[in-house]
Amino acid sequence: MYSGSTFYTSSTILPDGQEEVEVVEPETTTTTSYVATTTIYTTTNTGASGQVTVLVVQPTPGMQYFGFEDPADAGSAQQPNASRFNNDAANINVQGVFPDNINFQTQEVTGLYQFPGQSAPTDASNYAVVFEGYFYGPEGTYSVTVSTATDDYGFLWTNSSAYSDWTNNNAEVTESIGGDYTQNHTFTIAPGDFLPMTILWVNVYQTGDLEFVIYPPGGGNITDTSGYFVQPFAGDNFVYHV
Repeated sequence: MYSGSTFYTSSTILPDGQEEVEVVEPETTTTTSYVATTTIYTTTNTGASGQVTVLVVQPTPGMQYFGFEDPADAGSAQQPNASRFNNDAANINVQGVFPDNINFQTQEVTGLYQFPGQSAPTDASNYAVVFEGYFYGPEGTYSVTVSTATDDYGFLWTNSSAYSDWTNNNAEVTESIGGDYTQNHTFTIAPGDFLPMTILWVNVYQTGDLEFVIYPPGGGNITDTSGYFVQPFAGDNFVYHV
């Protein structure tokens, strides 16, 4: 998460030796092992055999989601047991990727919602969704929360707690529609940081909403999370992967 340029050494040996090429990287580009997609750049430095192609890895925006039918919490006024959704791949009902903003609202009364990438709406009136990804942004101190507009319950885990073994007690944020358990989680992002995050949303009756709020270093609040998350990658420690 920086602007400037980086020098790479080509694996192609040219007649005058191994070629060093400069790749200009925009502010939102980082070279990282969190690999989901790649972008090909060509250098303006030409050797005897012509231009040298350099492979630069970029993370893929968005959060991966995993949906679960949740009849156990139907109509309940008690905070759901978050640990029930750990290591439960056999009961995943839908899965895919929110490529930009993760906040959403189901249909009134019916609770239907068509998740990204699905061919038909899902009955989410008694439902739970796990969101996994890495938070990143310009350096500085952030606060985040699952707001009281969330219907019915929300949880947030970060760092190593985001990967698996989530519980109600180790969540950085827990939230209910009634405003119980409200709190913000504050952290600092340095250049190149990718903070693991898992968000759990649980709807126990009819209409449901998720509102994840970001308070950036410059002040104000953001309810469109587009551009603040990148997806998990194969081989990392998240419990689920699309």
